[in-house]
Amino acid sequence: METRRNSNKEDIVEKGMWHYVFFHGILRFGLTGGILVSIINVFIVRNNLWLHIIADLVLFPLLGVLWGISMWGFLKGKMK
Repeated sequence: METRRNSNKEDIVEKGMWHYVFFHGILRFGLTGGILVSIINVFIVRNNLWLHIIADLVLFPLLGVLWGISMWGFLKGKMK
């Protein structure tokens, strides 16, 4: 089981940091979080709804970049 985890980590590291940041940070974390918060805002916010949706779909992917970079550093630290 441990060798499978290590090979998966090695595959991720082999693809590179920006690949990881894009797919795991921006797409998985950022867009998913932005869409979920936008759906919640549909039920909570009554005025300026489109402004909140656009802000969520811009801010969360930007936060996803930061999340992806920090998780990349964590992953690289675990590889050593």
